[in-house]
Amino acid sequence: MKILVFAYIKMNLGDDLFLNILFNKYPNVNFYIHCDEKYSKSFNSMENVNILNYDTPLTLDLAKREFDGIIYIAGSVFMQGKNYHEDLKTGFKDHAAFVSEFKKNKKPFFYISCNFGPYSLKSYYKQSKKYLKLCSDVCFRDKYSFNLFKDLSNVRYAPDAALSYSYFKVKKIKNSVGISIIEPSIRWYLAQDKKEDYYNFLKNNILYLINEGKEIYLFSYCEEEGDTKAQKELLEIIPKKYHSKINLLNYEGDLESYLKKYGEMEYALCGRFHSMILSLIFEHKYFVTTYSDKTTNVMNDFKIKNQFIKYEEINPEEIIPLSSYKKIKKIKKMFLKYKSQKQFKAFDNWIVKKNN
Repeated sequence: MKILVFAYIKMNLGDDLFLNILFNKYPNVNFYIHCDEKYSKSFNSMENVNILNYDTPLTLDLAKREFDGIIYIAGSVFMQGKNYHEDLKTGFKDHAAFVSEFKKNKKPFFYISCNFGPYSLKSYYKQSKKYLKLCSDVCFRDKYSFNLFKDLSNVRYAPDAALSYSYFKVKKIKNSVGISIIEPSIRWYLAQDKKEDYYNFLKNNILYLINEGKEIYLFSYCEEEGDTKAQKELLEIIPKKYHSKINLLNYEGDLESYLKKYGEMEYALCGRFHSMILSLIFEHKYFVTTYSDKTTNVMNDFKIKNQFIKYEEINPEEIIPLSSYKKIKKIKKMFLKYKSQKQFKAFDNWIVKKNN
């Protein structure tokens, strides 16, 4: 069985985690990914993963001839971009062609663990709905997205696929705080005049945490998306006398060791979406700064209240007290892990049917 996988493959921790979960879950399925080899470090040693030459175009003819189905596993797949009308000409059109042709040949196209938005134009929503109707199965990771399309019979909801990750036991580093950050300037939908407030908020909270006896670990989840640049910019506004209490950790494709280090944190101030998910998994005492509704929507789904602050509402002088960093209850974590397995339900059913 040969499955083509579409994903965001730019050495981004969250997306690499998605792929590793998928590839490990189905060791007898041959998966194919089309990516630059420099970004494939975390899974290019897996026996059931094949790297297609990035310099060779992945044509529709090649795809329908060579593969039994397609999985698109990624989070923010359906975001209305800056160049929406250009997206209509390319992205929707190209993917619709893949889905339609595969459908004609009775081959499936699955979406796993995605969310919809942000969007502002009705035309984007309507075009998306036409496209989603073509797919075999679409499993959203938040109820907001699901509710937008719940009248479609092929649309479902389950918690984020990363929650199904079977983590290893780690020993916590006492008085450690893991902080994942974002680079606001590469996200066109964020208010750029709030960037300075965001960095000063982080600086002031880092100084507070250090004065409370904590050691800081700054996590960059994706250099391509500016996290490493953000680390450096943040350090520049923090007095040098505090630098010895700040450790920099950059994700470079060694997924297991990076997750282990993140898991060792006692506290976490989560900026990245999947840092929040991983803090649930590793049972950190955590607080979240949300830069997108995708994070807020998921936290609302999980009924997590008073543990996040929105990017646009950040006050640079606000200090988050240690008492606001709280763990998820174990029973809730286990429930979410169980429910997240349903992200793969349609693909599971298809494999069973295929093998009978």
